[in-house]
Amino acid sequence: MISNTFGWIGRKTIRFFAHVTNISYLGWDILYWIFVGPWVGRPLRWRNVIQEMDDLGARSFPLIGTMSVSLGTVIIVIIGPQFQAFGIPDYVPELVTVFLVRELSPLLTGVVLAGRVGSMVTARLGTMVTDDEVLALEVMAIEPVEYLMVPKFIATVVMLPCLTILADLIGMTTSLIIATFGLDLPFQSYLDGVLGACTLTDVTFSLFKSVIFGIVIILVSCYQGVNTEGGAEEVGSATMVSVVTCTISVILLNGFMTIMFYL
Repeated sequence: MISNTFGWIGRKTIRFFAHVTNISYLGWDILYWIFVGPWVGRPLRWRNVIQEMDDLGARSFPLIGTMSVSLGTVIIVIIGPQFQAFGIPDYVPELVTVFLVRELSPLLTGVVLAGRVGSMVTARLGTMVTDDEVLALEVMAIEPVEYLMVPKFIATVVMLPCLTILADLIGMTTSLIIATFGLDLPFQSYLDGVLGACTLTDVTFSLFKSVIFGIVIILVSCYQGVNTEGGAEEVGSATMVSVVTCTISVILLNGFMTIMFYL
């Protein structure tokens, strides 16, 4: 019993580090084609990059907007009356802004993109692998990493911080409207509190987390997609594993980076 338990733990640990190593190699390969490829006659496919930015980023805006409105509403409705009851309503805008900018907006934007981007990229690449489309690219002397993954990588890393900024703005605007018309807090006083609490350090930290989340999400999604074997059932399984892995990675990385930031 004990030997079987330790054997299972050992196998899972070895498999985990093998996956991490393979994802790292994939990341280095993508970086090679981004920074070295243009110097060896393989320029970036900007048309593909723009198309991926539209698919993976711009079309995620309705989800991000809905999430941000709900988030800003919930936070101000919960925090505002409590602080008013204690006679310290001046602290409401500062606390709401810090929660949104530092933590909740980048975290939930990353989680939403982990589900949408993770499932889309893994399913597309997995289907191409099972239908031998990736093999066809190699036969035509087209590097699959450079053709398929580099545009997705650039698009995700660029669009996730942009969506995080939009989530911050929408969330803070929603809280400002509800605080003014629902809680009778002075508009100018609340606005001054928001602007005073939103520092450059907070915004930079939020964008840094978004970039890290984007890198992890797209690498895991691409890795799961290109390692799909079998048919439609295996594509579905790989997509599920990709979404779960991306979501857990975003949550764990957010906690780790927050702890390191405050320490």
